Amino acid sequence: MLAEIVAVAALIAFSVEDLRKREVESTRVALAIALTAGVKVVECIAAKGCVEGLLPAKVYAVIDAVILASNAVIALTGLHGWGDVIAVLLAVIASPGAARPGDVFPVSLTMLFYYITAMLAFALYNVIYNLAKSRSELSKLPPRVRLVYMAIARPMSATKLLHSGGWWYPLNLCGKYSVRFNIYMDPEDVEREVREAIRRGCLKPEDTVWVSYGVPGIPLLTTAYVAALLIGDRPLLALLRNMLTY
Repeated sequence: MLAEIVAVAALIAFSVEDLRKREVESTRVALAIALTAGVKVVECIAAKGCVEGLLPAKVYAVIDAVILASNAVIALTGLHGWGDVIAVLLAVIASPGAARPGDVFPVSLTMLFYYITAMLAFALYNVIYNLAKSRSELSKLPPRVRLVYMAIARPMSATKLLHSGGWWYPLNLCGKYSVRFNIYMDPEDVEREVREAIRRGCLKPEDTVWVSYGVPGIPLLTTAYVAALLIGDRPLLALLRNMLTY
């Protein structure tokens, strides 16, 4: 349990950095990984075992490895940052098996379930918001991006975007529509990009720009990890049972 406490404490600290800068300091990351791993090794030696749960340790190791590798591939494509991979890695080091002896799924998988649930909830909230507030703007979008934008973006004037001071990323500058953005851009970079579009004349200050919020991954993954430790895999098991009996 001490390794889990160390991992959660580190993830909370990284969450604060992620909220502020959308990045974490590499030295602190290395220290957190080493400290969590060291504490876990001591715990494993004292308990004469590391992995809890109903499945064999090798199965948990394979699932953990697949989830980590998948997150690394996604980070390589730029769909999320390496901070998300770090969060999953710390969780795997501290909790290589299930959250408790009676659970079936490894913490990494249960954590991913809670994370995806949170992201889907965020998307649903965005859909409801856009249907209530932005129907007219939605109707002006090309059909190929309308549904995606409804879930991940909101309309904002170019002037408001320039002064937002937040982590909002434009998706349709100068007539070009995209469903992704460069997660490594800072608000200052976005401001420069928008000002350049205005200077070129392909965007007016009063024009509407569809923007997507850069959701910080580490705070969500930290919350998902804590939920996995406290609640376990019961909601995931219940969902799977309902799907199999439907």
